Amino acid sequence: MEKITNDFDLNKKIDSFLSGNCTDAYEFLGCHFKGKDCVFRVWAPHAKSVSVHGDFNNWDKKASKMIHIKDGIWEITLSDVKVYDNYKYYIETQSGEYIYKTDPYSFHTCTRPENAGKVYDMTNFKWTDNKYLKEKCKKNIFKSPVNIYEVHLGSWIKHPDGNYFTYEETAKELVKYVKKMGYTHIELMPVTEYPFDPS
Repeated sequence: MEKITNDFDLNKKIDSFLSGNCTDAYEFLGCHFKGKDCVFRVWAPHAKSVSVHGDFNNWDKKASKMIHIKDGIWEITLSDVKVYDNYKYYIETQSGEYIYKTDPYSFHTCTRPENAGKVYDMTNFKWTDNKYLKEKCKKNIFKSPVNIYEVHLGSWIKHPDGNYFTYEETAKELVKYVKKMGYTHIELMPVTEYPFDPS
């Protein structure tokens, strides 16, 4: 099942994205569940054609051709897509070459050495930082000392076997370390999953 979006709010978001003023592109680019269906959108302004291939269509190169909806934005809505399905965009260049690209807006990716995006459902995610936000509002930041520890979570600490700590494991170790060293704040370098570790 394939459908095309015709949405005024989406047009406004795309215009904002193309003007360089968009701060929420992740809300409409990438892979998003809409009811039981899944909407895939990618910005590929110089592509001749784009398809999305994955576990849900057996990586069939003739399946799931995306529609160019506006100014380099390609879209398709598919059913029968499951959480954790792997997928990539199959892009035809202007010269007729075909290349696979991982979704830069995927919420989840494969663990190296694989590099596909993974379908993930963020619609029911619940933030749990209300207590922190309330306390933060009471504090006079202009009269409080600041000592910032900048950290990249992927390289800060690993298990002896080279595997990464989970976010929960890292939080426990990082907070202990920061308190011991006298820091007041933690500044995280971009927290996201990359298909290539040195990113």
